[in-house]
Amino acid sequence: MTITLKLIKDAQGCLYFQELERRIWASPDDDLIPTHVGVTVLKNGGALLGAYADDGPPETGGMVGAAFWWLGSDARPIAMNELSPAHDGAALKVCS
Repeated sequence: MTITLKLIKDAQGCLYFQELERRIWASPDDDLIPTHVGVTVLKNGGALLGAYADDGPPETGGMVGAAFWWLGSDARPIAMNELSPAHDGAALKVCS
């Protein structure tokens, strides 16, 4: 079996990811990441990486695995030793 990784950039890929979530977690629809949320994350600095197999389920477009992440900021006070001099007090973190 060959696995191919692809960066997903469209709503169709988000729909396939949603179906993959449903299959992996046996989740009801209201527990899935909505397609419009996925697209919004992709347009605002987040990413969705799909793992595809030639014999993967057609309902997921062949997607058999995925990684979904976005950047967030933390408004908590930060000790100066946590920052480089170029930072203004904002901190970044990866949310997934």
